[in-house]
Amino acid sequence: LAEYFIEQKQYERGLGIYIKLKDWDKCLSICENYKVKISLNTANNIIKELDNEVDSADKEKLTLRLASQLKEQGDFDLAHSIYAKYGDLKKAMKCLILWGNKDRVISFANTC
Repeated sequence: LAEYFIEQKQYERGLGIYIKLKDWDKCLSICENYKVKISLNTANNIIKELDNEVDSADKEKLTLRLASQLKEQGDFDLAHSIYAKYGDLKKAMKCLILWGNKDRVISFANTC
């Protein structure tokens, strides 16, 4: 069914099905290949499910891939949070700079 939606160019519906099936690699591939906007709710659901389901090596890889997608889509705040959670402080700082929130940049720099 999900493939049918993808073939019909209804990427968001296909993405929703893959999220329910917990096929994270396919979810992120759809977002990358078809430029599907990841909503805050969708990103939080993916992160929550990844925390519960996947082993740590795959979880980190998939979560950082999600952060990269969020950064490309302009959701710098959530991308920053993910990068900071996984210890990639350089990318986290870049997200804050791109976001343009000077106070958060200064605060983050002081805590590092």
